[in-house]
Amino acid sequence: TSLTFLWVIKIIPTDAFLKGFCSSGLATVGALFVVVKGMDASGTVDRAFRVILGRQTTVRMARARVCLVMFLLSGLFNNTPLVAMIIPIIREWARSRGFAPSLFLIPADFATVMGGLLTMIGTS
Repeated sequence: TSLTFLWVIKIIPTDAFLKGFCSSGLATVGALFVVVKGMDASGTVDRAFRVILGRQTTVRMARARVCLVMFLLSGLFNNTPLVAMIIPIIREWARSRGFAPSLFLIPADFATVMGGLLTMIGTS
C-alpha cells in the first residue's frame, strides 16, 4: 500500500512501480495459489488430511501427524500456498473436536518452515 501511495503522488514513476509486479517469484507464488485453490475445491486434500488427523485422537498425536506431513510436503511445494491450503482444514477439524486451532496451526507452520529449508523448492 505504501508503494501504491508513492506512485499515486508521483514520487515513483510508473515503470518502476510496475517492475516489482513482473518478478518471476511473484508470478510463481501467484500461480501456486491458483493450483492450491483448485486442489481445495476438489476436496482431495481435505479428505487426505482428515485421514491423517484421524477421527479419535489426542492432541499430541494429531499434532505430530500434521507436523510430519507438513515437514515432508514443504520440501516439495512452496511454503506459502501449502500453509494457505491447510489452514481452513485444520481449523475446521480442530473446532469440530473441541480443540483450539492454534494448537495445530502454529506447530504446522514451524514444521513447514523447517521442511522448506531442506530444498530450494520449499523456501518462500
